[in-house]
Amino acid sequence: MGRTPKPDAGEGGSDRYDIVLSDGLPATKPGNTISTELFSCKNTPAFTTISRSVTDPDTRRSLVAHEMFHGVQYGTPSQSCVESMRWLSESTASWFEDHVYQGTDREHVYAASYLSKPHLSIDSDNGDNSSPRNYGGYLFFQYLTRFRGTSPTVVGQIWAATASATQLKALESALRGAGADLDESWPEFAAYAWNLETPYDKFDALDRMTTTPTVASPRAVSLGIPSSFYEDKHKSDL
Repeated sequence: MGRTPKPDAGEGGSDRYDIVLSDGLPATKPGNTISTELFSCKNTPAFTTISRSVTDPDTRRSLVAHEMFHGVQYGTPSQSCVESMRWLSESTASWFEDHVYQGTDREHVYAASYLSKPHLSIDSDNGDNSSPRNYGGYLFFQYLTRFRGTSPTVVGQIWAATASATQLKALESALRGAGADLDESWPEFAAYAWNLETPYDKFDALDRMTTTPTVASPRAVSLGIPSSFYEDKHKSDL
């Protein structure tokens, strides 16, 4: 994708990206990526800590891929802090896990958090910045690059566009340039996200992800228009 973590000026003994095995990470967060510069949150080097308790080699590799992509994000000269772009940050890092290790499927645990609230907007975390829904957004990027045929370089282009745009505007701009306009690709993704019957079962058929969306119960919606409006409008038709 043409993007790498920013060199750290020899921290840890070389300019290579530093990954530290740690005994102090909680089970709920076995990986973490931190800026090497205390008061910098963008366009900065970073390093990753991985819990020593993650012993399965495939799981560990997938986790490292996720966290290293956060290192790439920290090295991007975005107009906003990485932490303030939580949806784009976590969804593309989770996507990267699948992009490089398609058989591990560690990202599947996040799918339900996204598909359980299909009424929310693409970038919504429902007011919870730590929501796993941010991670589940990987499904859209997986749809684009594995099912729709959009080049994976589009993810790097989205991050490049954050230099002068918000995360959603950067997404729109990069997708338009890649021939996957959001007005077209998002409704297409919504159809495939049902993940039920051919041809709309690609998440199951091609990635072994079997989760389907939660269907909300019907509810009455008031349009706020008095009944007299219809009576007056159509009175001349009688």
